[in-house]
Amino acid sequence: MSEVRLLYRDHLRIPATLEELQHVYSWAEEHFIQVGIDESRRFDIMLALSEAVTNAIRHGSSELHNATVDIEVEVTTETVTLTIKDRGTGFDPDELPDPTHEHNLYIPNGRGVYLIRTLADDVHFNFSSDGTSITVNFRLQ
Repeated sequence: MSEVRLLYRDHLRIPATLEELQHVYSWAEEHFIQVGIDESRRFDIMLALSEAVTNAIRHGSSELHNATVDIEVEVTTETVTLTIKDRGTGFDPDELPDPTHEHNLYIPNGRGVYLIRTLADDVHFNFSSDGTSITVNFRLQ
């Protein structure tokens, strides 16, 4: 059994605006390519990251003046872990409507958490007085 090695770890704080998404996307993809994550897995990770950051901006930060979103990325030889934090009050992820249900198919939003859960190997939400965070894990092997 080989030892798990840390390949990359970084933190990025962005203003909570949708204009920052391209910056986040470029920042993450550059590092995922450098550590050798294959293209199909990288696509899943990038889509989940985009959805999580978009949700943090739109829902977790929408009511807050000068809000920021924190993004942490850790890549080891076995996993990629994304943690996205906002200052919002949170929500109950189990109460979100199923976007695959026929009544929800044509609603133009509400698929982010569903996509993240579908793409990732493990998803955890944490709600505290400091805000909301989502930790998303992807196995690489």
